[in-house]
Amino acid sequence: ALFEKCRAIPFVSAHEGATVIQFLRALSMQTVPAGQVVFRRGEPARALCYVFLGRLAVLDANLQQLQLLIPGMSAGGAGLFSEECTSKVTICNRSKDWAEIASITKADVMTLCEDHEVRHWFEEAAHQENFLVRAAAKRSPSEESVSEEVVAETPTWRQQLRHFETHKKSKK
Repeated sequence: ALFEKCRAIPFVSAHEGATVIQFLRALSMQTVPAGQVVFRRGEPARALCYVFLGRLAVLDANLQQLQLLIPGMSAGGAGLFSEECTSKVTICNRSKDWAEIASITKADVMTLCEDHEVRHWFEEAAHQENFLVRAAAKRSPSEESVSEEVVAETPTWRQQLRHFETHKKSKK
């Protein structure tokens, strides 16, 4: 049952065998009630989370919504792979309904990253997450820390998966 839910996670679709099993075993399911914060900007980055059900809001320093995370999308990678190792945004459930997420701790992500290809995959995902947050912040005048001229549409999880599959094939 967990594997079926996890098919929407690009990492599961992009990898196979023992790596996927190790990833799935490390996942922790959590229900996020309406109004609850998953993690706050500036806190130590402690996990990477994937949305299974519901929607989570990505908020800037002024708590303005930058992006909406829908099932299959993730958050937290940018903080895990930053020099400061802190959360770059606040993630919370602003809806009236609960959401369901699966999270993997920083320690478990780093264990998976002992495999160079897996590490590259997570770093690339973190880079893309950071880019999307900066792009969304650029469209929102409330974020002071954005100085780059970046404008991009938020890709769907299927587009993210295609990007990673193409990248994986080009490395072989």
